Amino acid sequence: KIWLMAFRVMDDIKSSVRKEGTELTRFLANTMVLKLKNATSDSKVQASILKKLIPFLLGNNGLLSDSEDVKKFAFDTIMKLISTHSKSLKPFVSNMVKQMIILMTSVEPQVINYITLNADKYNLKVEDIDSQRIGIVGSSPMMEAIEKLMDLLDEDTIDEFIEELGSAVKQSIGLPSKVAGSKVIVNLILRHFFIVRNSGDKLLKISSGQLKDRNETV
Repeated sequence: KIWLMAFRVMDDIKSSVRKEGTELTRFLANTMVLKLKNATSDSKVQASILKKLIPFLLGNNGLLSDSEDVKKFAFDTIMKLISTHSKSLKPFVSNMVKQMIILMTSVEPQVINYITLNADKYNLKVEDIDSQRIGIVGSSPMMEAIEKLMDLLDEDTIDEFIEELGSAVKQSIGLPSKVAGSKVIVNLILRHFFIVRNSGDKLLKISSGQLKDRNETV
């Protein structure tokens, strides 16, 4: 409830109120990150914090908020969480990556989508625009966050991860999300081959399911 109200205050009409809300949420975030970094902290307490906070940060009050300030703060907080490399994050990796893949399209600047839809007006080829979009996805902070989370994967969590990955690709609508799913598969094979060596059939199934997509780039 405190997080919810703090985020609402961050989006207040008055700048002085927004400033106070920002300071409060920054304090909350820093306190939480220190709790996760502390090796002596109770793992059950850490898991309890994350279980409530991660859905909040990924949801309508965080990354899906209409407020750009709130969106940015939610993402910065998620990055701080990931940077702790806390083992308490492991149970949440699969779902966090799934949600981030799906969110990739919604965080793409609207101007890119507009240009894609109106490519003819600007004498541009959609294929050329899409190739640029691929580069943007690959170098985006969201993709960086996904790759850092994937470093926490092991043989105990990989099956759930691949299942959620398949679900994310199926649910993805826009090109950025589908490209993100593709890059995750490439990352798995190049950097985590040891733990996915027995999952080739599942990864191939996810990939081949996109061959009929109406977008040539996908």
